[in-house]
Amino acid sequence: MLIVEIIGGIFSNSLALITDGARLFADHLSNYVINRDRAEGTWRRIELAFLVLCVAFLWFITAAFIFAASERIYSNNFNLNVSLMFAASIVGLTCNVITLMMHFTEVLSPRKYTPLPDYISVKCHQFVHAFGNHGIGTVVFLSATIIFIFPQYKFVDSIATYILAVLLVANTIGIINKVIAEMSPKVTYDVI
Repeated sequence: MLIVEIIGGIFSNSLALITDGARLFADHLSNYVINRDRAEGTWRRIELAFLVLCVAFLWFITAAFIFAASERIYSNNFNLNVSLMFAASIVGLTCNVITLMMHFTEVLSPRKYTPLPDYISVKCHQFVHAFGNHGIGTVVFLSATIIFIFPQYKFVDSIATYILAVLLVANTIGIINKVIAEMSPKVTYDVI
């Protein structure tokens, strides 16, 4: 889905699709930080430095997206391949719905040996994350639908880009928080 949105965004000239692809990359990067085995020593520091560089790159391209969207609104001199944008947004929305259903099967499946308060808070967090992240595809789909029906409203692509840029920065801030948590020394109660 990430590749479809980025390629569809490039060929349709839609900043919203490309920005959503970058947001998905940040989400996958965040999942990588959570779900990997911890490296030791120098490899751990190299890995964390690489993650910080990835986040800095994502912030740089987010600034470029915001600048390009602002210039598009100001000049209103750009063309969109609306049918390709609409098709790519349908593919993205379909993949988001499928992934959302997969998340809900994980969210609703019972876990063994989990205390009830922990279980409820984990499930609420998973529900909000799944609904929030995968519901974002509707922003791109709605903007593509509006532009498909009313081609004169092509500025909606820039508005969707602003919304997705804010969400991209929010995802990368979450990654930075996880990197900082990884870099902080682990103190046990035995040391205290």
